[in-house]
Amino acid sequence: MQLLLPPLFPNDRALPIVRVLSKLIHPLVDSEGTFDLTHEAFGSRQIWTSSDRLWLLLSQVCDALASVTIASIAQHRYGGDGVEDVRRAQLDVDECTRDADFHAYTQDSDDFTIRFGSWSDDYSDALTTILQRGPDGDDDGDGDGDDDGDGAGNNGAGN
Repeated sequence: MQLLLPPLFPNDRALPIVRVLSKLIHPLVDSEGTFDLTHEAFGSRQIWTSSDRLWLLLSQVCDALASVTIASIAQHRYGGDGVEDVRRAQLDVDECTRDADFHAYTQDSDDFTIRFGSWSDDYSDALTTILQRGPDGDDDGDGDGDDDGDGAGNNGAGN
């Protein structure tokens, strides 16, 4: 997958672009491999706001990829008629899976590319902790950067 950010990100209201770099059959991916981020699966976004988070967007993309089944592809692509159509869809999916395994990342050495590994549930706890602390990094919410609430910035280390 490739994630392209707008030029003035994060202050740009244009949506990021999420593109699949291997052949993929998916109802939310167009013929160029670009995800439709305006779909309800992604919160029907029309603009990017400062409250949106990239990790959440990528999580939604992964969920959308995981939720597609052979039956839904056949229904979307062929209208659900015929065993042969479903068999062909299965062959397409198998080929896409092999291609995705073989071409997991791009081969070019773009210095500005961000590559993501597999999602781990351990990340969820860390992200929850970061979100609870807030932008100033302290737990007590007073904005002084310490956690004990005395305003001294010493985290209870005394005078």
